[in-house]
Amino acid sequence: MRFADTVRCQLDAKGWSVRKFADEIGRTPEHARKLSSGLTFPADDLVPRIAEKLGIDHAELQEQLDRDRWEKKHRKKPPESARPDLAPLEDLWEQLNPDQREYMLCVANCLVMRRQRKAQ
Repeated sequence: MRFADTVRCQLDAKGWSVRKFADEIGRTPEHARKLSSGLTFPADDLVPRIAEKLGIDHAELQEQLDRDRWEKKHRKKPPESARPDLAPLEDLWEQLNPDQREYMLCVANCLVMRRQRKAQ
C-alpha cells in the first residue's frame, strides 16, 4: 500500500477530516491535504508523529514512504530486494565489468575491515 493510501484509510477509519488531521500533526490543512493525496511527502521528523496520531506502526509507515520516494525519484517500482537501500548500487552493478566488480568488492571489504579496526 502507498503512504497516501494508508493515511487516507486511517483518516476514514478515525472519522477525521483533513482539518482535524492537520491539527493533530501540527501542520496547515493545505499541507495535510497534500500529504493525504500523495502530492507531497512528510519530512522525516514528521513521520513518527503521523504514525502515532493515526495509530500506525512507525517502521511500516516509513517503509511505505521510502518506497514511494524511491518510485518518484526513479520513475519505476523499487526492486523487490531485502535491502531497498541497495537498489541504486544494484542498478550500477549491472553496468560494471567483472574486473570492476571485483575491485568494488575489494574496496567494500577494506572499508569493513577499517571500521572493525577502529571499533577495537
